[in-house]
Amino acid sequence: PESPRWLAIHGSSAGFEQAAHAFGLSRNEIDDLRRLRSRIKRRAKRSATKGSQGRKSLWDAQLTAWRSHAKAFGIVLGYNVFTTGSSIYAMQAYAPDILRYVGVSEPAIWQPFVGWMKIAGALVAVFGTDILCVGRRRLSVAGATGGCLWQL
Repeated sequence: PESPRWLAIHGSSAGFEQAAHAFGLSRNEIDDLRRLRSRIKRRAKRSATKGSQGRKSLWDAQLTAWRSHAKAFGIVLGYNVFTTGSSIYAMQAYAPDILRYVGVSEPAIWQPFVGWMKIAGALVAVFGTDILCVGRRRLSVAGATGGCLWQL
């Protein structure tokens, strides 16, 4: 199951209960997550009523969001630096040589296909992460399985 915290925030109470029991959370931890959910709902209602006060309140809300997500942003930035530094882009840079090596006589015809597949994979990951029918777990399993298969 998805994370109980994620399910509590996104409103799936049945999924939340199932995930909480699967992870063996105590009653206190479950109550803490329920309080978190109600606090988020109250803040959302307050901000919805205050939401149309002009650009300054929008800017303040954006700054507050950036500050509250600074740690996550740092993790994502570090991950992206690592990804770039791990030679993932070498595949695209050396795609003509790789394609020639596997027997393709005209690699220039196939090279854009490599780029389009990278874009498609990135879009699926970005948009599929928080969709309930896809979720982080399925994306992780599919990515790991695909990576293992490509190593063969």
